[in-house]
Amino acid sequence: MRRVYTSKTKGELQIKLRMDISINLLGTEQLEKRIQAVRLIADTCKAAKASQECFVQDTLPTANDSAVLSSLLQVPQLIEEIFGKRSHIELIQRSTEILKFVLLYSKITQEEFNVIWDCCTRDEQSKVEIFKVISDSCHLLPKELLGFIIDKLVALGRDEFKAQDVKILLELLLNCTKLTLPMLKQVLELMWLIVKGDITNLPVDITEKVMTKFCDAITTASKVPVDIMQAYFGECYKMLEERRQSLFALRLLRRSMAQLPNVTQLASRNEMIFSFLTEGKVFVNFFKDFEEYCESARKDKQLNEQTHREELLERKGFVIFLVKYANYRLAKEDFTFLWENLVHRYVLLEDQNSFYQIMWELFFSEIEKCITSFDDLTKFFESTICNEENNYQPVSYTHLR
Repeated sequence: MRRVYTSKTKGELQIKLRMDISINLLGTEQLEKRIQAVRLIADTCKAAKASQECFVQDTLPTANDSAVLSSLLQVPQLIEEIFGKRSHIELIQRSTEILKFVLLYSKITQEEFNVIWDCCTRDEQSKVEIFKVISDSCHLLPKELLGFIIDKLVALGRDEFKAQDVKILLELLLNCTKLTLPMLKQVLELMWLIVKGDITNLPVDITEKVMTKFCDAITTASKVPVDIMQAYFGECYKMLEERRQSLFALRLLRRSMAQLPNVTQLASRNEMIFSFLTEGKVFVNFFKDFEEYCESARKDKQLNEQTHREELLERKGFVIFLVKYANYRLAKEDFTFLWENLVHRYVLLEDQNSFYQIMWELFFSEIEKCITSFDDLTKFFESTICNEENNYQPVSYTHLR
């Protein structure tokens, strides 16, 4: 018996018939038939997407060729039927595979994407379903669509930001290599609004996650120029001076400045950091903030011990950072301050370890570069540790370790 069609052509005709029937079913008024159509298209898209990624022959005749299926999908009509004015949550919940396929393999226009985005504004459940797909697909989306998503997020009012929006924001940041510099700046500015507390209707754990990811982005994204980093340094200086979100400010300054390029022509990196911190009055404000925190912690009758440990860990790290990276030399007054707040008037007994760990770092560094003079260090030991009036416990190896 003579073969009229090749297996490839036959498969394409089968897919075309399946798509034509599905699109017609989508146009009916009966929800059950529309759901059936979405299921049929979704199964086809899922098989095509899987075989495209794995490069293996699927059960569907042309499922390994996503380009064929993409050309057969009537994308504008499909999007309008599922996400347009006649949309229904039952259709949206079953169309995630269709949306993934359309986003990844079809050349979707901004107008068509607008229909999908507008669907999110109608009810929270639709937004959750659609945003989950967009978040999962961010790493594969073309640059034009990423820019469109960023513009939409920027256009949101500060009281409209939800956890789902933040998730997309974080996914965009994870794929910052695909973003242009203006796009990256927009994403960072949105995250900064959350960090500063200008966007207030988010859960605490989401805000803390954004803080962490913002620090990661500033310190690891090779595309972030020094001038942009400096702008955020300035914001951190203000935070320290005004005693608000000090912990975040210290973390960002310490982690980001340690990643600055090592300039060898005009000045070393340490000299550059010293200049930045001097300009921002960080040396003075840091110790003032440290002292105020210790005073408030001592008075706090309901102190959260884990939070206190985190506060102290960051401040101890910042003292070490100042010495190692910022050319800061500890004077007798600094040693006395640390001894007084960490050892003599500790909040938790374990706070004393922070002092010993700082000293340990100094003694295993070039100590002459870490202190103003050996005379200062000697006077500190004589007036505190060697003072017979002070009944301090001996420093054990456990403390130093």
